[in-house]
Amino acid sequence: ERFWPLDFYDAVCADCFFPEVWLSPASELLAQDAEPPFTIVGFVAGRRAERISRMPQLKIVRLLLTQLDAMFGTSDQPHPATLACDGFLVKDWGSHCFAYGGYSHPTLGANGKRRVLAAPVEN
Repeated sequence: ERFWPLDFYDAVCADCFFPEVWLSPASELLAQDAEPPFTIVGFVAGRRAERISRMPQLKIVRLLLTQLDAMFGTSDQPHPATLACDGFLVKDWGSHCFAYGGYSHPTLGANGKRRVLAAPVEN
């Protein structure tokens, strides 16, 4: 069941457990007549992701649902995310055999570094 506003796509929550959450795939889920299953992504990068990767998966999920409940709960329904959740997947990209945590958040002074990283490597 949809528990977020129709125009919600993502939120940056710098002071929360998950600093960024978004709908996936947003183009489909933003449609007023969108039907389940709905997917909400909680995104963490950097050192915080390393710390979280050592936590039990159920605790990670509970913390995300608590955050979503705080964001979208009402006095009539204080725990909409918790009630709507019927499954989850926790992915630790830092331990993935191909990614090894290769995706991260922007950092100060990183502007322009993507071009350098994308340049061909001489073999």
